[in-house]
Amino acid sequence: MLVNAFVAEVDIENLNEINFDKTEVEKVFAVPLSFFKENPPEVHYVRLEAHPFYIDDKGNKIELLPVEKLNLPPRYSKPWGKIKRKVYFYKYNGEVIWGLTAALVKKVVELI
Repeated sequence: MLVNAFVAEVDIENLNEINFDKTEVEKVFAVPLSFFKENPPEVHYVRLEAHPFYIDDKGNKIELLPVEKLNLPPRYSKPWGKIKRKVYFYKYNGEVIWGLTAALVKKVVELI
């Protein structure tokens, strides 16, 4: 997956002028670029695991990775991986920018 990020200056009177997909974006608010330059993000962690199956709402096992059929080692028939991953957070005027958005902001700030 490739994600391209762009820094832009917008010439608008009000943030309500911005059209955005409300199924993808909860809301739009402005943060000065200087805030990100002067305030490093908080860093927290999550642990990610690969799961070859899950149990649905009715108690049925739903196989995602057919380990036996693919002749994979038995260890892949149960969760594996347990990767520790950083999650970045910026807090500004009661708003929180986090996850992929915060990681993109952090990278852009490092590049400018």
